[in-house]
Amino acid sequence: MSYYYFAASLPSLKIDGALPMSVANFQDMCQAHLAPRHRCAMQALLSDETEAVHPFVHAWRILDAQIRNAVARYRATKRHIEPATVVRQGIPFEGLAEKAVTEAFALTDPLQRELAIDRFRWDQLGRLAGFDMFSFESILAYGLRLKIVERWASLSEERGRTRAEDLIEQRSKSDA
Repeated sequence: MSYYYFAASLPSLKIDGALPMSVANFQDMCQAHLAPRHRCAMQALLSDETEAVHPFVHAWRILDAQIRNAVARYRATKRHIEPATVVRQGIPFEGLAEKAVTEAFALTDPLQRELAIDRFRWDQLGRLAGFDMFSFESILAYGLRLKIVERWASLSEERGRTRAEDLIEQRSKSDA
């Protein structure tokens, strides 16, 4: 099923650009424009429900787990921890995700590392959605990309500093 009007009405997204709307507003738009079964799939995708109600949702869950496993493996190896103890089991190995994570961790700036990993996610969403920009899969990819933009729009140096101070304080309390 194609959603010509809905897809054409969505503002363009840039990973580090301005947030054109919140994910909550997008979900409201989905309620008005998507078929009931597609609304359920979008809800499952954006709320991180574990049940895969659509092939795209299932494929995304696997891909995201592969990326997270690649990050966990990289960090475990750096800390001399057995990677098998920190990865989610039952997820197939994905060489592309491993390569992207390794390249991201070659960057010295942690913020740029995160951005590189999110750019990989962004690109993979395009691959999953396919070439039809009016398809439901493209709408699903748009929702996830909007989540990424919303996350980056919410980041600030002050919030990061506060979070780091909180983590340091928690660590010092647990060491005491």
